Amino acid sequence: GELTIINVAKLYGIDLNVEVKNKKRYMRGKVMNQMFRDAKGRMLGIMEDQGDLIVLRDARGRQLGVYDKRMNVTRDSFGRMVGTGNLLTMLLK
Repeated sequence: GELTIINVAKLYGIDLNVEVKNKKRYMRGKVMNQMFRDAKGRMLGIMEDQGDLIVLRDARGRQLGVYDKRMNVTRDSFGRMVGTGNLLTMLLK
């Protein structure tokens, strides 16, 4: 089906029924996501900023790699070093 915020939330087990009174307080410390799509609009993956780490997951939620901001190193899903800097998009298929 169509990729709406509700469908993506269901895919990743996110509860959208959270009451938000103070949006700034709510957003502080929360995971910020960036979605990647192909030319037809299909989701290829999602990047989750988790503070010191950025995690790349495929459309099914499987971890493809991790970028460690403090070490400035990208690793694949097996923990092997891909290179320095954020190279996560290279791991998308």
